[in-house]
Amino acid sequence: MPTIFVFSKFKVIIYPQDHNPPHVHILGAGCEAKINIENLDCYYCKGFSDKDIRRITKFISERIDDIWEAWNEYKD
Repeated sequence: MPTIFVFSKFKVIIYPQDHNPPHVHILGAGCEAKINIENLDCYYCKGFSDKDIRRITKFISERIDDIWEAWNEYKD
């Protein structure tokens, strides 16, 4: 499981054999979320606060080009 970024207490991960829609997994302190990288929607969340999800989404939006590059690399 390639870790794309680490920030604060969170890891941004892409699983190579994962499914569409394009998304990243966010792991941290017993929590997990999935963020769609096409529209930045959080479509799965276990344990993160709304504040954490806003921070995570902002972080991802600021690095979206790198995240798309990683997604395409691991999905080819």
